[in-house]
Amino acid sequence: MTIKSRSYLFVFIGMIVNIIITITIVSALTIGVLLLMLRVMHVPTDSIALQVVLPFVFIIGLVLGLMCYTRLASWVIRTFHMENKLTPDLVRRYNKSKKDRL
Repeated sequence: MTIKSRSYLFVFIGMIVNIIITITIVSALTIGVLLLMLRVMHVPTDSIALQVVLPFVFIIGLVLGLMCYTRLASWVIRTFHMENKLTPDLVRRYNKSKKDRL
């Protein structure tokens, strides 16, 4: 396999993992917020509060899923020493030094 084909495979598998992580996080957050609002706070099911809160929960879940995937991809590249097996721009995208983050 060439470096380019390995990079495509890494991105494809990463896309599937990202979808799974995001669906899991969004589902867990949605169930948690619904249980909190319906059981603990006793909000009626036809309340506008649910309609307002659920889109925010969805957006927060998407952002958290993206953050988890980015950290997971960075960890995979570092742990399995994939720096020389993937294209340099893909490695730079996920493995940023602490100086680049600030």
